[in-house]
Amino acid sequence: MIDRAIRDQLITADKASEEVIKRLVVGDDVRRYEIHYREGYLLYLPHGSDIRRYPAIEQHLRPFCAKLEARATQQAWYELQQPQQAYVRHFEAGKILYPVIGKELRFVLDQSQAYSNDKAFFLPTADHFLLGVLNSATVFSFLKAVCSILGDENKGGRLEFRAQYMEKLPIPDAPEAERSAVAALAREAQRRHGERRARVERFLRDCGLAPADSTSRNPLETPWQLDAAEFTRRLRTLAKAAPRADLALHKSAREETAAQTAAIAKVEAEINARVAALYGL
Repeated sequence: MIDRAIRDQLITADKASEEVIKRLVVGDDVRRYEIHYREGYLLYLPHGSDIRRYPAIEQHLRPFCAKLEARATQQAWYELQQPQQAYVRHFEAGKILYPVIGKELRFVLDQSQAYSNDKAFFLPTADHFLLGVLNSATVFSFLKAVCSILGDENKGGRLEFRAQYMEKLPIPDAPEAERSAVAALAREAQRRHGERRARVERFLRDCGLAPADSTSRNPLETPWQLDAAEFTRRLRTLAKAAPRADLALHKSAREETAAQTAAIAKVEAEINARVAALYGL
């Protein structure tokens, strides 16, 4: 696993490196209708790879050779131990990603050919109807009743979205017109989430913080919930990186993302109503 800087260095040194460097998302990156991409990458070298084709990558990995050889079982020292080659065609196609655990439903349709680690699962489909159903309040109520839960499910407890629970979820056999309506709403929801995320990332940069260096626990990631006093307090630690950041910057981001959040809520409320009706509720 490498970051953007190393990726760029490897590709600059040898263009062929790009063939085996894959965009990587981890569980915390996967949010509701959004991916908070932290510029992670995977050196995807499955069994049978010829490292001589990628001299820059070989040079990068060479300092780790002894440790890699010590853990090698059925693979060359530079190859992944368990490359999951059966999933490659799914990683590189449209798919619905979701995390292993979460306080809320966090399903997103990924079209970026991203690979994921073992903290995220995926469904090999680009079905927006299914995406809308999975992110609905009705499904959340169902999963709270069947999933293993860390803590209290009604007080921020984390649900485990593992296969043995997800397989129990019935998907309504909706008429085509209703499938199309829910799918269109899910597309709109993801588009609006994406627009809000882009505004958040601009706000982070304006505050002198690269989105890749932030986390989901950073209050600056939700400016629509961040009051002026808390922003001012945090601004003191950001002053060197963003000397021009001020309350006007916060006010603009807060107002724009609050408006976007209200629009998102309206779309998701319609999804919730339509999905509930499909379940006969």
